[in-house]
Amino acid sequence: MSQSAVLAELVDVELEVHRPVYTRILHPLTLRVGRSTSLAVVGPSGAGKTTLAAILGALQPPSGGTYHFAGANIADLSRKESARFRNLNIGFVFQNANLIDERSAWRNVAIALTDPTLERRAVEQRCREALADVGLQAIADREAALLSGGERQRVAIARAMVKNPLMVIADEPTGALDQTTGRDVLALLYGVTARGATLVIVSHDPYAASLAASSVSLVDGRIAE
Repeated sequence: MSQSAVLAELVDVELEVHRPVYTRILHPLTLRVGRSTSLAVVGPSGAGKTTLAAILGALQPPSGGTYHFAGANIADLSRKESARFRNLNIGFVFQNANLIDERSAWRNVAIALTDPTLERRAVEQRCREALADVGLQAIADREAALLSGGERQRVAIARAMVKNPLMVIADEPTGALDQTTGRDVLALLYGVTARGATLVIVSHDPYAASLAASSVSLVDGRIAE
């Protein structure tokens, strides 16, 4: 992979925690993630998959190594700088969607638009357009509490994409869905690459991982050869 094709590059990245007891969650690993492509992170429970995704999404700083994203050094950002980086560049889709039940679908999508200069009308329009992209324009005003599991995940995808991120990180996005609904959600997720985003998907589902352009397997905090 040429350097110009690399979006994210981790070199000798590791994670150690010292409380309540010393634990090495990730051993030093090196990983390059391309632009506008898809990467599946697979492996057994407790292997460090979610931790790796959290580092890629700047939710968790590594305890060692370097992380560059679009050429910028991410590993050394402050907490405030990391939050700004995430807001600008990363969309997240989690297993349980993480919606606010009392809010409508479009208002849940609006959470991702943090630019204070955007007028309310512009925010609402962008959110409704994002919901239309995932086939939910008809229920944009429905409270999240009234949505099905598949609809909730579609709202989560719309929320991840409304800001046109460079990377979408999906952690077990179909874990709570039936097979048919899960495959519909996967089709939408993998479609983000056609819009220029990179998809990193963490999944125990062999089918979900098989759709990715490439994959890495983690075992005991190490990339398996």
